[in-house]
Amino acid sequence: MNNIFELLYLIEVKKLSTQREFSQALNMSLGKVNKIVKDAVDAGYILADSYSITQKGQELLESNKVDNAVIMAAGFGSRFVPMTYDTPKGLLEVYGEVMIERQIKQLHEVGIKDITIVVGYLKEKFEYLTDEFGVKLIFNPDYSIKNNISTLFYAKEELKNTYVLTSDIYMTENLYRPYESFSFYAAEYSVEETDEWTVKINKDNLITEVNPEGGKDAWIMYGPTFFKEDFSKKIVELIDSYYTETKSAQWYWEDVYLRHLDDLDMYIRKYPNDIILEFESLEELRVYDKSYLEDARSEILDIIKTVFDVSLSEIVEISTLKAGMTNDSFLFDVKGEKYVFRNPGVGTEFLINRKQEAEVYSVIKELNMSDDVIYLQPDKGYKITRFIHDSRTIDHYNKKELELALTKLRTLHNSGLETKHAFDIKERIEFYHNLCLKNRAILFGDFDEVYTNIKNLLGQLDKVDREKKLSHVDSVYDNFLYDGTDVTLLDWEYAGMADPLIDIAMYVLYAGLQDNEIVELLDMYLERIHTDEELLVVHSYIALGGLLWSLWTQYKQACGEDFGTYGMEQYQYARKYSRIALKEFSENA
Repeated sequence: MNNIFELLYLIEVKKLSTQREFSQALNMSLGKVNKIVKDAVDAGYILADSYSITQKGQELLESNKVDNAVIMAAGFGSRFVPMTYDTPKGLLEVYGEVMIERQIKQLHEVGIKDITIVVGYLKEKFEYLTDEFGVKLIFNPDYSIKNNISTLFYAKEELKNTYVLTSDIYMTENLYRPYESFSFYAAEYSVEETDEWTVKINKDNLITEVNPEGGKDAWIMYGPTFFKEDFSKKIVELIDSYYTETKSAQWYWEDVYLRHLDDLDMYIRKYPNDIILEFESLEELRVYDKSYLEDARSEILDIIKTVFDVSLSEIVEISTLKAGMTNDSFLFDVKGEKYVFRNPGVGTEFLINRKQEAEVYSVIKELNMSDDVIYLQPDKGYKITRFIHDSRTIDHYNKKELELALTKLRTLHNSGLETKHAFDIKERIEFYHNLCLKNRAILFGDFDEVYTNIKNLLGQLDKVDREKKLSHVDSVYDNFLYDGTDVTLLDWEYAGMADPLIDIAMYVLYAGLQDNEIVELLDMYLERIHTDEELLVVHSYIALGGLLWSLWTQYKQACGEDFGTYGMEQYQYARKYSRIALKEFSENA
């Protein structure tokens, strides 16, 4: 039946009319084509004399008409930093044409006008497509915490006889068709070793085995896919069944298919190489479209070019680093040396005073304990530092590494260095609270009670006369890099004059320490047994810091970022230790 359908497709859509043309298009011998034509005539799908399609043939075509297309465009596109900091990957241009626009136009060319784009990261950037091309947008709220299984979860009502596409496909030829008779995944043959998913197939091109680890001398899953309605129904049910399970968070929709090969029939449609292009990185795109070597299309790349006085082609090996809580960073190479570029996160212009940060870096330079700053732009917060090779964050369960970190803090606190500004935690709490109210951030149920305790605690703490010293304030263990010998302290955005015990409290909050663990850390820092006042002050700053960072998190979430349970964990510190510290103040009165 499928061969007859393909014959009808060639007659109806491609307007072919001779057996020789059919033979070339189907890549079959004339003898085999003659047999297909005879079967189609005998079954009443075409007329013998003219090869024109009968009513029955037209009904067969219409029963296989493509309903719509779903384009997945929710992800960040980390391998295209820094371009994707302000432009989603699908909106990048190739030879002057926006990739997702090219796909939409190709779909329109074959009559597919019902197109849904599932968005997430920088969703507003896609809005113009609704007016210009009449597409629909669906927002995927889980795009930052789940893989593309989430996109199909939120687009499940759209899945029928549907093309399922990614926004960054670039096809040199239009491969879409108005009629499709089976579910398929586009495929290319790879002779060389590849890390793309490879498949084994039977004589009918049905996928019988999938290897996510890749391989060589095999067909690879690469490019557009098409779901028949029965396939759509089955995979939607399966995605629903898996979606709330933790293990599925980083799944592609293909992971669901992989686990149910026997229930989900999918074929491959074979294409020659170099028709379907999926650029894996900015460097791959540069190879194909050399205009990216002349026009950065990125303020950040232009900055790197200027700072190092190099051409764009000399900025290579760009790769994203693990996103921080406040900023995003990426690694790059210039003339054999590796550097880190920091890009401020969403909303940080309201949270960080970059001029104060620049002052801190200038003041602490003589201590040689921070990252090596090559470039710092206070206006936008861009920063370039030299990459620290063979390093990792400290293991806070390793006593030697923890002692090195605490030594750095003591050195800072006892340096006698000063900045013109102080870190005022009371002012910061009030400021973050107002930001949350202004941006309609969701606060916790008993917030009013906890906030009252915090304000009372601030009043009590004001009565304690403690010396202010230059403090880091963001002294979480992720900011201590260990190279096997020494520790480097990173990220001085919040640093300023403060009670140095705030640094112990901040370490506690991120490390998740409790009760006796807090006492042990404090005594390690002091190199002696603590006083009652010192422990009370640390408990106070744990409560204050907990509220500060929970407000910070809720504000960032109102800006569209998600930090999982971090905000709740910080708030629990605020609730618990505000009560403990107030009780200690009362007992010591």
